[in-house]
Amino acid sequence: MKNKIVVCLKFLIGLLFIFPLFKENISTLFVILTTIFTIFFLVSNKIKFTFNLGQTFFIIPFLIILATNIFAINSNFDFKIVIKSLMFLVFPVVFINIPSSFFNKLESYYLYIFKYACLIICVFYIGNFLKIYSITDFFLESFNESVFRKFVYNQTYIFRIHPTYFSLFLNLGIVHSIIKMRLEKFYINFFCFLFFTLMILLLSSKIMIVFSVFSIVLTTIYKNKSKYKKHFIVLIISFFMGSIFVLPGIKSRFIESYNDFKNPPRGLYFNSTNIRTSIYECSLTILKENYLRGVGFSNVQKELNNCYKLNYDSSFYENHDYLTHNYFLYIFIGSGILGFILFIIYLFVLIKKCIEINNIILNITFLNCIILCFVEDFLYRHYGLFFFNLIFFSYLKFSEKNKLKNV
Repeated sequence: MKNKIVVCLKFLIGLLFIFPLFKENISTLFVILTTIFTIFFLVSNKIKFTFNLGQTFFIIPFLIILATNIFAINSNFDFKIVIKSLMFLVFPVVFINIPSSFFNKLESYYLYIFKYACLIICVFYIGNFLKIYSITDFFLESFNESVFRKFVYNQTYIFRIHPTYFSLFLNLGIVHSIIKMRLEKFYINFFCFLFFTLMILLLSSKIMIVFSVFSIVLTTIYKNKSKYKKHFIVLIISFFMGSIFVLPGIKSRFIESYNDFKNPPRGLYFNSTNIRTSIYECSLTILKENYLRGVGFSNVQKELNNCYKLNYDSSFYENHDYLTHNYFLYIFIGSGILGFILFIIYLFVLIKKCIEINNIILNITFLNCIILCFVEDFLYRHYGLFFFNLIFFSYLKFSEKNKLKNV
């Protein structure tokens, strides 16, 4: 019986790493099952449940959101928001109680199945695109966006993941591939590196293109004594720079950012740049008036929509809810200065742990996630929150295993 529980728990951990293949409710079900089998494992092996006062720092975001929903003035209790934040509670509590030995194959097995899941999605995107369009349409753009990116963003109903979020997943695959191609499975990792790099360019997320160049250069430098590494870095930078001018949508999106940064939405003229600028301006306006107590998380979207209506002669917000697009502002506006300070403390705890773990894959991924929080509601969305917690707490357990090995 004990062996069956161990096998099931390892299988369920593996399922967590293929979460991009499933909708939110299915990946959430995998988390619930992992929790149940972790409890079975602890009970069957007579292991005491562990969660001490120091580990409470890991669940600070959940406590902020829960407390704000309960005690915020002029704010209703929003059950959906609390449910969304449960990953901040479940991942640390469950993973801390899973033995570190379960994660000894994190980089040699779990991250590979994560990459294979991403490969399946990439092939699905390309295959379905070619059912409707031709190969030459990969080089077309419409309204400063590539036709392929628009297809993934608007016309895909299976594996519907925001291009920026999916590009972040691919970026992890790139970093892992560069590290591993020196040690094992060279051809598989080299293929993943090339294919994921091309997909990030095709998805044309501006910030993820910048992240990818940074990630590739830093990973190539890391513990690499090869005399060819400088040539490789020059080649990669040249490839990205060339792609900006050759592939559709990339150059246009950068030019759009420069031209429309100070041009507010007017009528039907709005795009990702001036909408984002409007969102930040309204977020800061609301924050100035409510920085002490916040408005409560249930009121954030309503306050933003009121601000859009009062300040912009455009309907950009009427058919789509534009949240803060900055998770730091979301926490600050929702919970006030106390909640914001607690969230910063939470991040410092995680940063300290990352420094202690000292793993290039974790550090680059964690840094990318934090920077992405400045331009996206990254930890509000399921895919972002799931990915962030899964990678961090898996590496936390992976590092514990390595420490025990070195003792």
